[in-house]
Amino acid sequence: MKAKISTFIASLFLICGCSLFVGKDDKITSGSNPKIGQYVDVNGVKLYYEVYGEGEPLILLHGGIGSINGFQPNIQVYKKFFNVYAFDRSGHGRSHDSGKPFDYKAMANETIHFMNAVGIQAAYMVGYSDGGIIGYHIASLFPDRVKKLVAVGANVGAENIGIPIEQFKAWLNPDSPAKWVQEIEPEYSNLSPAPNFKHYIERTRDLWIGDSYPTIAQIKKITLPVMIVSGDREDLPLEHAVELYRSLKKGQLCIIPNGDHFILSKRAALMNKIVIEFLR
Repeated sequence: MKAKISTFIASLFLICGCSLFVGKDDKITSGSNPKIGQYVDVNGVKLYYEVYGEGEPLILLHGGIGSINGFQPNIQVYKKFFNVYAFDRSGHGRSHDSGKPFDYKAMANETIHFMNAVGIQAAYMVGYSDGGIIGYHIASLFPDRVKKLVAVGANVGAENIGIPIEQFKAWLNPDSPAKWVQEIEPEYSNLSPAPNFKHYIERTRDLWIGDSYPTIAQIKKITLPVMIVSGDREDLPLEHAVELYRSLKKGQLCIIPNGDHFILSKRAALMNKIVIEFLR
């Protein structure tokens, strides 16, 4: 367990897919491209987003403590097949902050309102970590808005994180965060229009250990095609991925050998191929 937690700490910077210490004026890459990035008003909050490619819409849902920067290894491939929409949720990345508590169901509703604002009726979706959790909510609550969903490293319930909840509380203590949490601040402050790191970490902690996750009962109601993706060295229990897969009516299960929670970026070439094949 100690080795597992150490690996988690060393890698958690990538949960959101952040590139730490990337300045606003550094080299422009997809997922961090203010030259084409734009804002749209969603429920009174300005959300930052970027659009790439042509074809049917594909919406990317980023991970926790992060932004769309995490999809840099993926967007250039996805845009060859889809009209890719990548947006930062409220309080994340370059988007403005409503100041409200983070809540998975509210984030799902925000995604639907974003789709309405940019004129998307239904879309394919790829959700990573927190993004996958949000994707489960959308697929169960708004099935007509999702064509297919890929959920990568996405758990249902705080008990299935794979890390003791008390450990999360200690790491994400807003008054005395762990060193690795403090090292996330430069990226966050660089991107946020009005940074408040203490509040950001506090809400993330409450989100991860809270009860706004979808339930297994909700997962069983999903009728659209969903691919569950997990690494065989994932911090989330592998048995949980199997449970989710068996709960789905049209599920597929993809286990990546020698893969951890960060397979979407670490194993980008393989993951891009798998995702495109499933969606198309």
